[in-house]
Amino acid sequence: MTVAERTSLHRIAVVDDEEDVVRVLERRLVRAGYEVQRVIPQTPDLSAVLAEIMGGSDACLCDHDLRGGHQVDFSGAEVVAALTENHFPSVLFTGVLSAERYVIRRNMARIPAFLPRDELDPTRIARALAESVAEVREGRRAPRRRGRRTPVTIVNLRVTGTESLVEGLVAGWPGSEPVGIPADLLADPWRSEPANAVGRTFFATINLGESDPDHLYFEDFESEPAQTDELLTPE
Repeated sequence: MTVAERTSLHRIAVVDDEEDVVRVLERRLVRAGYEVQRVIPQTPDLSAVLAEIMGGSDACLCDHDLRGGHQVDFSGAEVVAALTENHFPSVLFTGVLSAERYVIRRNMARIPAFLPRDELDPTRIARALAESVAEVREGRRAPRRRGRRTPVTIVNLRVTGTESLVEGLVAGWPGSEPVGIPADLLADPWRSEPANAVGRTFFATINLGESDPDHLYFEDFESEPAQTDELLTPE
């Protein structure tokens, strides 16, 4: 039985702006029993790209960086997030450096599966596709994807290019280093004045079961700081 038969997904759209990457993935996937639909975005119309993907495949494998040499103003993370909203299985992959992956975090809550580019072998792809199917079609998130309301203390603000990024310490998460969070994920008024959030503790929904900081998501930040004295004082 092939990998494709085990996942019940036979037609895979591979979305990338680098034709050589698409060819390599196509060879690997065909050997594993899949049919491959090549999608090389060349239009700024995200809805047209989504229609092309969903109209010709059962699932999608999408690179994050799609802007190289084409008139595309959306990222692969945005493509996968939109496919998730349409209950269409998809997996994001990327060669982006960890220091730059904070931009993916903006959509991470709607990215069921995420692979580094150097882990794109058929077995890992099949496992990621299965996780995506479980989440987007069956409503079953993997344990590492389940969110909990959690205190986040904002400890720093930095600007990278045009991006404002806050760094937060996440209570209850095993990592000890602050995690970079796009400032526009904060609630108002902190979204527009993120410097005022530094030193304050907020609640957000976070997938604490995730060990890799690149795969953490942050949703539904509270609009007011938490009462940290009450939070930290034993009953």
